[in-house]
Amino acid sequence: MGSNHSAFQSEENKAKLAEYQKFTYLKTYEIFKCYEAFEKVAKKPRGKFEDWTIDEEKFREFDQFKNNPFLDRIFEVFSNGDGAMSFEHYLNMMSVFSDSCPTDVKAKYAFRIYDFKNSHHLDQEDIGSLIEKITVKQNFSEDFKNIIIKKIFEEADIDGNDQISLEEFNHIANKYSNDFQK
Repeated sequence: MGSNHSAFQSEENKAKLAEYQKFTYLKTYEIFKCYEAFEKVAKKPRGKFEDWTIDEEKFREFDQFKNNPFLDRIFEVFSNGDGAMSFEHYLNMMSVFSDSCPTDVKAKYAFRIYDFKNSHHLDQEDIGSLIEKITVKQNFSEDFKNIIIKKIFEEADIDGNDQISLEEFNHIANKYSNDFQK
């Protein structure tokens, strides 16, 4: 695609592109691909493309998220908070999911996605919900889920307070960063 894209020809939009390049982990061509994907499904009021939004229903149309068990949480974490996701929020999300994004940034957002109650820590209920989402087809028994939860807390709950903080989560993410990056 080169360094030009019809949506980024005006001086104002060239400045926006430079800002996106500065504040994301995306390459120029990746920003263009994000723009094209977002443009296909966005509600387009008159005005600037950065005013376009998508709702969760439209978000479900993106192929890379269709079968993701955390789709609803991803949308909630990266959206505007009002049931809509702007292009800039979408770009931020795609930046976090890019290969160029550092592990600590990925871990911060993964933590937020897994914090189902938005309590700023992960408790046994959050981990149970996480296990249910990723093992939905395995139909594990409650006893087996509880064993998994116990093992996770033995490793991750460093201070032993029955909660996993962001710092503890980051520790585990960095410890297993090769697995976490996938």
